[in-house]
Amino acid sequence: MSGYRYLTLADRQTLEALYLEGDRVQDIADQIGVHVATVYKELKRGETGGLDRNMRREYSATLAQRRLAENFKRRGRKTDEADRSDLAEAVKV
Repeated sequence: MSGYRYLTLADRQTLEALYLEGDRVQDIADQIGVHVATVYKELKRGETGGLDRNMRREYSATLAQRRLAENFKRRGRKTDEADRSDLAEAVKV
């Protein structure tokens, strides 16, 4: 468990299956090869708002993957047209 890595969709699907089986978060983290905090963050990311058959918050790997993709799209500073024109003027000077 050294270094940081993003979970893949396959990792998320494994997490979903193990979580639905009722496995402990520590056991899921060990099996996927990530820190326990990563599993908790992932469970929060993929929370559907309902309860699963174990009466725990329901997790969807597909929903988590979609939310991650949306977060990646929003990353970084978004420049609008005014900022670009100001930059172009500064470069001319």
